[in-house]
Amino acid sequence: MTYEAKDYWEKRGLNYRQEKEVSPDADWTELAGFLSGMLKKLQPQTILEVGCGYGKVLQLLMNLGILSTQITGFDISQSQLNQAKDFLSGQDCELICGDFLTDLPDRKWDLGITRRTLIHIAPTQIATALSVMTEKCRKSLIIESY
Repeated sequence: MTYEAKDYWEKRGLNYRQEKEVSPDADWTELAGFLSGMLKKLQPQTILEVGCGYGKVLQLLMNLGILSTQITGFDISQSQLNQAKDFLSGQDCELICGDFLTDLPDRKWDLGITRRTLIHIAPTQIATALSVMTEKCRKSLIIESY
């Protein structure tokens, strides 16, 4: 049996937000401080988050002063994006569903962020994933992985 990220996240995405609210990431405060400093330094006009899930980092970016219209959230799971729409409650950041290796729009962002997403990419596709993100994010790329 092979691991299919899309199938996994379609199912898990239905409850993932509730799981994280009960058991939040221990390093969230550290991440918020790091992103705050990087946003001040980089001053991006547009941001892409690959693997945005239910929108927790998107909300953090808005809390740190980034306008929702400057943010694009991208995820392989429509159930996660449905959760993001609810979680972000009316914010107008762009949310796109698809496989980021093949489905990213034909444009570029100043900053790309991906957090704990590359673990879901087949090892044979990691180089392609990094190449795609480097191509789409013209100034900076922030990658956090396990």
